Amino acid sequence: MRGEALSFYGELPLEIGQAIQEDLSRIDPAPFQYFQTYILTVEAGGNRPDDWSRPIPGTYHMLAGKLPAQEMSETETLEKCRATLKRLPKAISEPAEDMLHHGDGRLERSVRFLCTSVWPILYSYLSIETGQPFAIWGLPKDKVLALLPENQALGQAIRHFHQQVSSYFSQSHTTRAALQTISAGVHFLQLIDERLRTQPTWTQQREN
Repeated sequence: MRGEALSFYGELPLEIGQAIQEDLSRIDPAPFQYFQTYILTVEAGGNRPDDWSRPIPGTYHMLAGKLPAQEMSETETLEKCRATLKRLPKAISEPAEDMLHHGDGRLERSVRFLCTSVWPILYSYLSIETGQPFAIWGLPKDKVLALLPENQALGQAIRHFHQQVSSYFSQSHTTRAALQTISAGVHFLQLIDERLRTQPTWTQQREN
């Protein structure tokens, strides 16, 4: 948004935010938990946080206005995918660390955070595997799942995780369901990690 649309404090004026909240309250986000919206100013190229990527062609819908920053190129997208895959060890270890915490929705949050690791890692893996990042990132999850054969371990693992997540977030959350979902997600990540370690070209890319 243009900077003049924001208040002195860099946010939307409270009354506008409240009007938006009233509209949002009429929408049921199920099976998702909530919506997240961030306002970026046109000045400074969108004022994005350092760890945010620029838009990838085919992955967003423009409702109004114009992009404040240039789209990612295929080369930049592949580099971002490689950076994502380098975070695999952390994505695998973090859920185990989370098991030591309890209360205040921590377990549910662990499931949610795991999703933010699994899907980018899947898309990044397939982007590099196919060499067509724009085509991969432009696909919805069901189309991406179809790219992995059902009779192979990787395809079975991601489909199982997807089923577990869908079931977990569509009904009352239980500890057992959360743990099963986390196990399914970590198992998929471990299979990806194992595959990358056993392929010389992947190993060299990770070391670089």
